[in-house]
Amino acid sequence: MPADPFARLANNPDLARLDAVIAQRRADLALQRANAVPDITLQGGVRRFQEGRETAFVAGVSVPLPFNDRNQGGIARANADLTRAEADAERGRQTLAVSLIATERSLELAWRAVQSLRRTALPAASQAAGFASRGYAEGKFGFLEVLDAQRALFDTRAQLNDALREFHTRRAEVERLRGQESGSLAMTGAR
Repeated sequence: MPADPFARLANNPDLARLDAVIAQRRADLALQRANAVPDITLQGGVRRFQEGRETAFVAGVSVPLPFNDRNQGGIARANADLTRAEADAERGRQTLAVSLIATERSLELAWRAVQSLRRTALPAASQAAGFASRGYAEGKFGFLEVLDAQRALFDTRAQLNDALREFHTRRAEVERLRGQESGSLAMTGAR
């Protein structure tokens, strides 16, 4: 896993959207700058005169002089929109990086909780419930002790289910933030 969170976010669809907004704002700025250059208009045609039945070719050139309208307002607005889009994109990148780091940490903690419950708590609760059942069959324990041991086993299984749900929720969130396919994030020993 790369240490740089921005490298892990390379496929994030939110970043692609932010980059698309920046590209759109740059295109708008280029358009506004192009609108500041006057368009030269060439005209041509044929004209018939009624009096002498003569035909003449007519040509014209129109070059607007941009003394008052150099589209400075449009360029300034497009430049401000581009600056705002770049700032929003940077803020979005930072927010996504912080969210990814926090979610990866939560994923690691959830994985450790699952492993701890699977390796330690669940076997101990199963063993205690088994001992209580055998002890009850031999007359060493009362029925309440068996029920307490079974309730502890069921509670431990419920905790494992909750930890697994949390793990898979965090895993899906990390995959979403990274822009990965579902199930592509591998955890050692994960089912």
